[in-house]
Amino acid sequence: MTIKSQAKTLPIHHSFGKRLEEVLLGGEIDCLVADSEDGFSQLGQERQFLSQELGYADTSLNHLLVKDYPYRLEPSIGQLADWCRGRPNEITLVVMPSRRLDSKLRGLILSPYDGAQCYLKFANGEWAKPHRDFMYHVAWEAFYQAFHRLSSTRPAVMHLSRERFERDTTYCQVEAALNFHDQYSGLQSVTFLDPFAGNPVSAAVKHFEGGMDRSPHRPFKRYSTEEWGIHFVTISWR
Repeated sequence: MTIKSQAKTLPIHHSFGKRLEEVLLGGEIDCLVADSEDGFSQLGQERQFLSQELGYADTSLNHLLVKDYPYRLEPSIGQLADWCRGRPNEITLVVMPSRRLDSKLRGLILSPYDGAQCYLKFANGEWAKPHRDFMYHVAWEAFYQAFHRLSSTRPAVMHLSRERFERDTTYCQVEAALNFHDQYSGLQSVTFLDPFAGNPVSAAVKHFEGGMDRSPHRPFKRYSTEEWGIHFVTISWR
Protein backbone atom coordinates (compact mmCIF):
# COMPACT_ATOMS: atom_id res chain seq x y z
CA MET A 1 0.00 0.00 0.00
CA THR A 2 1.36 3.40 -0.95
CA ILE A 3 -0.31 6.58 0.19
CA LYS A 4 0.40 10.12 -0.95
CA SER A 5 1.37 12.43 1.88
CA GLN A 6 0.94 15.94 0.48
CA ALA A 7 3.30 15.83 -2.54
CA LYS A 8 5.23 12.84 -1.16
CA THR A 9 4.44 9.15 -1.12
CA LEU A 10 4.89 6.82 1.83
CA PRO A 11 4.63 3.04 1.42
CA ILE A 12 2.74 1.53 4.36
CA HIS A 13 2.96 -2.24 4.79
CA HIS A 14 1.06 -4.70 6.94
CA SER A 15 3.01 -7.85 7.79
CA PHE A 16 1.32 -10.51 9.89
CA GLY A 17 1.95 -14.11 10.86
CA LYS A 18 5.74 -13.74 10.63
CA ARG A 19 8.36 -13.88 13.34
CA LEU A 20 10.53 -10.81 13.68
CA GLU A 21 13.67 -12.66 12.55
CA GLU A 22 11.98 -13.55 9.26
CA VAL A 23 11.00 -9.93 8.65
CA LEU A 24 14.54 -8.75 9.39
CA LEU A 25 16.09 -11.27 7.02
CA GLY A 26 13.83 -9.90 4.31
CA GLY A 27 15.25 -6.40 4.82
CA GLU A 28 11.80 -4.92 5.30
CA ILE A 29 12.53 -2.89 8.45
CA ASP A 30 15.47 -1.27 10.26
CA CYS A 31 13.95 -0.20 13.59
CA LEU A 32 11.21 -1.52 15.87
CA VAL A 33 8.61 0.37 17.90
CA ALA A 34 6.85 -1.82 20.45
CA ASP A 35 4.52 -1.23 23.34
CA SER A 36 5.94 -1.98 26.75
CA GLU A 37 3.71 -4.98 27.47
CA ASP A 38 6.05 -7.84 28.32
CA GLY A 39 5.02 -11.45 29.03
CA PHE A 40 2.23 -12.87 26.85
CA SER A 41 2.63 -10.30 24.10
CA GLN A 42 4.54 -9.77 20.89
CA LEU A 43 7.35 -8.10 22.80
CA GLY A 44 7.47 -10.95 25.30
CA GLN A 45 7.61 -13.52 22.51
CA GLU A 46 10.42 -11.69 20.75
CA ARG A 47 12.32 -10.39 23.78
CA GLN A 48 15.04 -13.04 23.79
CA PHE A 49 15.68 -12.60 20.07
CA LEU A 50 15.64 -8.81 20.38
CA SER A 51 18.05 -8.88 23.30
CA GLN A 52 20.51 -10.95 21.29
CA GLU A 53 20.05 -8.93 18.10
CA LEU A 54 20.56 -5.58 19.86
CA GLY A 55 23.19 -6.69 22.37
CA TYR A 56 21.27 -6.22 25.63
CA ALA A 57 20.94 -8.50 28.64
CA ASP A 58 17.70 -10.48 28.88
CA THR A 59 16.54 -9.93 32.47
CA SER A 60 13.21 -9.11 34.11
CA LEU A 61 12.36 -6.42 36.63
CA ASN A 62 12.22 -6.47 40.40
CA HIS A 63 8.86 -4.71 40.67
CA LEU A 64 9.95 -2.93 43.84
CA LEU A 65 12.04 -0.70 41.57
CA VAL A 66 9.29 0.42 39.19
CA LYS A 67 8.97 3.85 40.80
CA ASP A 68 12.71 4.50 40.73
CA TYR A 69 14.24 6.45 37.90
CA PRO A 70 16.27 4.16 35.69
CA TYR A 71 19.59 4.59 37.50
CA ARG A 72 18.80 1.59 39.76
CA LEU A 73 17.61 -0.59 36.90
CA GLU A 74 19.64 -2.70 34.53
CA PRO A 75 19.72 -1.79 30.84
CA SER A 76 17.65 -4.73 29.63
CA ILE A 77 14.54 -4.85 27.47
CA GLY A 78 12.48 -6.69 30.11
CA GLN A 79 13.32 -4.33 32.95
CA LEU A 80 12.88 -1.15 30.93
CA ALA A 81 9.59 -2.36 29.44
CA ASP A 82 8.18 -2.94 32.93
CA TRP A 83 9.54 0.41 34.07
CA CYS A 84 7.99 2.20 31.08
CA ARG A 85 4.63 0.51 31.63
CA GLY A 86 4.59 1.22 35.36
CA ARG A 87 5.20 4.98 35.33
CA PRO A 88 1.97 6.52 36.66
CA ASN A 89 2.31 10.22 35.85
CA GLU A 90 4.62 10.73 32.89
CA ILE A 91 4.40 9.49 29.31
CA THR A 92 7.94 8.30 28.62
CA LEU A 93 9.33 6.43 25.63
CA VAL A 94 12.54 4.42 25.98
CA VAL A 95 14.88 4.64 22.98
CA MET A 96 17.40 1.78 22.94
CA PRO A 97 20.03 1.99 20.17
CA SER A 98 21.59 -1.24 18.99
CA ARG A 99 24.84 -2.12 20.74
CA ARG A 100 25.90 -4.45 17.95
CA LEU A 101 27.53 -3.05 14.83
CA ASP A 102 26.34 -6.05 12.81
CA SER A 103 22.71 -5.84 13.95
CA LYS A 104 20.00 -5.62 11.30
CA LEU A 105 18.10 -3.26 13.63
CA ARG A 106 19.18 0.27 14.42
CA GLY A 107 17.34 0.04 17.71
CA LEU A 108 14.17 -0.55 19.71
CA ILE A 109 11.71 2.04 21.02
CA LEU A 110 9.51 1.01 23.96
CA SER A 111 6.31 3.01 24.07
CA PRO A 112 3.52 3.53 26.61
CA TYR A 113 0.14 2.17 25.47
CA ASP A 114 -3.42 1.81 26.78
CA GLY A 115 -2.31 -0.80 29.33
CA ALA A 116 0.31 1.50 30.87
CA GLN A 117 -0.25 3.24 34.17
CA CYS A 118 0.12 6.67 32.57
CA TYR A 119 -2.88 5.94 30.32
CA LEU A 120 -5.31 5.67 33.23
CA LYS A 121 -5.91 9.42 33.39
CA PHE A 122 -6.93 9.35 29.70
CA ALA A 123 -9.11 6.23 29.82
CA ASN A 124 -12.89 6.56 29.69
CA GLY A 125 -13.61 2.96 30.64
CA GLU A 126 -12.41 -0.52 29.75
CA TRP A 127 -14.43 -0.73 26.52
CA ALA A 128 -14.21 2.94 25.52
CA LYS A 129 -12.56 4.05 22.31
CA PRO A 130 -8.82 4.71 22.58
CA HIS A 131 -7.90 8.25 23.56
CA ARG A 132 -6.93 9.85 20.27
CA ASP A 133 -4.43 12.40 21.60
CA PHE A 134 -2.56 9.74 23.57
CA MET A 135 -2.35 7.24 20.72
CA TYR A 136 -1.43 9.86 18.14
CA HIS A 137 1.27 11.58 20.17
CA VAL A 138 3.10 8.45 21.33
CA ALA A 139 3.11 7.17 17.74
CA TRP A 140 4.33 10.49 16.29
CA GLU A 141 7.11 10.73 18.89
CA ALA A 142 8.14 7.14 18.20
CA PHE A 143 8.56 7.97 14.50
CA TYR A 144 10.45 11.14 15.44
CA GLN A 145 12.88 9.26 17.69
CA ALA A 146 13.31 6.45 15.16
CA PHE A 147 14.22 8.89 12.40
CA HIS A 148 16.21 11.53 14.29
CA ARG A 149 17.77 9.49 17.10
CA LEU A 150 18.27 6.12 15.43
CA SER A 151 18.57 7.25 11.78
CA SER A 152 15.84 4.81 10.78
CA THR A 153 14.08 5.13 7.45
CA ARG A 154 12.05 1.90 7.61
CA PRO A 155 10.50 1.75 11.09
CA ALA A 156 8.07 -0.97 12.11
CA VAL A 157 5.28 -0.72 14.68
CA MET A 158 4.61 -3.87 16.70
CA HIS A 159 1.42 -4.23 18.73
CA LEU A 160 0.74 -0.82 20.36
CA SER A 161 -2.69 -2.14 21.43
CA ARG A 162 -3.68 -3.20 17.92
CA GLU A 163 -4.59 -6.73 19.01
CA ARG A 164 -7.73 -5.31 20.60
CA PHE A 165 -9.08 -4.66 17.09
CA GLU A 166 -9.50 -0.97 17.85
CA ARG A 167 -9.72 0.68 14.45
CA ASP A 168 -9.17 4.12 15.96
CA THR A 169 -5.75 3.11 17.29
CA THR A 170 -4.62 2.11 13.81
CA TYR A 171 -6.02 5.31 12.32
CA CYS A 172 -4.08 7.40 14.86
CA GLN A 173 -0.84 5.58 14.06
CA VAL A 174 -1.25 5.90 10.29
CA GLU A 175 -2.17 9.57 10.65
CA ALA A 176 0.91 10.16 12.83
CA ALA A 177 3.15 8.49 10.23
CA LEU A 178 1.71 10.64 7.42
CA ASN A 179 1.96 13.88 9.40
CA PHE A 180 5.53 13.06 10.36
CA HIS A 181 6.41 12.30 6.73
CA ASP A 182 4.87 15.63 5.68
CA GLN A 183 7.12 17.51 8.06
CA TYR A 184 10.41 15.66 7.75
CA SER A 185 10.22 13.36 4.73
CA GLY A 186 13.04 10.81 4.62
CA LEU A 187 11.00 7.73 5.54
CA GLN A 188 11.15 4.98 2.94
CA SER A 189 8.31 2.95 4.45
CA VAL A 190 6.37 2.18 7.62
CA THR A 191 5.45 -1.43 8.46
CA PHE A 192 2.86 -2.67 10.94
CA LEU A 193 3.73 -6.07 12.41
CA ASP A 194 0.90 -8.19 13.80
CA PRO A 195 0.58 -11.85 14.80
CA PHE A 196 -2.51 -12.17 12.59
CA ALA A 197 -4.51 -10.11 10.09
CA GLY A 198 -6.96 -8.91 12.73
CA ASN A 199 -7.01 -5.14 12.38
CA PRO A 200 -6.32 -4.35 8.71
CA VAL A 201 -4.12 -1.34 8.08
CA SER A 202 -5.53 -1.00 4.56
CA ALA A 203 -8.75 0.53 5.91
CA ALA A 204 -6.82 3.35 7.59
CA VAL A 205 -4.70 3.92 4.49
CA LYS A 206 -7.79 4.11 2.31
CA HIS A 207 -9.40 6.54 4.76
CA PHE A 208 -6.49 8.97 4.47
CA GLU A 209 -5.87 8.65 0.75
CA GLY A 210 -5.75 12.04 -0.89
CA GLY A 211 -4.92 13.79 2.39
CA MET A 212 -8.54 14.05 3.48
CA ASP A 213 -9.77 14.01 7.09
CA ARG A 214 -6.33 14.47 8.59
CA SER A 215 -5.82 16.77 11.52
CA PRO A 216 -2.76 19.04 11.30
CA HIS A 217 0.14 18.19 13.58
CA ARG A 218 0.65 20.59 16.47
CA PRO A 219 4.04 20.82 18.21
CA PHE A 220 4.22 19.48 21.75
CA LYS A 221 6.75 19.42 24.58
CA ARG A 222 9.45 16.82 25.08
CA TYR A 223 12.41 16.46 27.34
CA SER A 224 14.90 13.65 27.51
CA THR A 225 17.58 12.20 29.74
CA GLU A 226 20.24 9.63 28.93
CA GLU A 227 21.66 6.71 30.86
CA TRP A 228 23.75 3.78 29.49
CA GLY A 229 23.41 5.35 26.03
CA ILE A 230 19.62 4.84 26.27
CA HIS A 231 17.33 7.86 25.91
CA PHE A 232 14.28 8.38 28.12
CA VAL A 233 11.95 10.79 26.31
CA THR A 234 8.97 12.26 28.16
CA ILE A 235 6.26 14.05 26.16
CA SER A 236 3.38 16.36 27.08
CA TRP A 237 0.80 18.14 24.93
CA ARG A 238 -1.33 19.68 27.67
